[in-house]
Amino acid sequence: MVKRGIDELGVEKFCQKAGIVSTPQSHNPEKELVAQLLTTAYQGTKNSSDDTFSSAESLAKSIGATFYHWEIDEEVQSYTAKIESHRQKIDLGTGRYHASKHPSQNPVPDNLDARQYQQCPAPLHFQQK
Repeated sequence: MVKRGIDELGVEKFCQKAGIVSTPQSHNPEKELVAQLLTTAYQGTKNSSDDTFSSAESLAKSIGATFYHWEIDEEVQSYTAKIESHRQKIDLGTGRYHASKHPSQNPVPDNLDARQYQQCPAPLHFQQK
């Protein structure tokens, strides 16, 4: 996109159209502009491999993108703990939640997003009058 824009408009006009205030001064304006327009972030965990990190870093550098890297193990642990502390099942008769009494009643925690339950009211035909 940047290369095409520079080729069609020139560096100064491309910067104006893209809302970039400072015109690149380096010998490679394309890479400099990509660094201003594209940022990548590698969020590693203890399960991440050196190969995936290296690939992400190499790709970002090859196209001139700004590259950041940080570890998210604490966030993953915190999120998992919050969800695990609220593992419950819905009583379809009342629409209320009841914590499972036995671990075998709880689904395997393989998908954190699927574990976010929202409270739902009892179906109309089950509500007491």
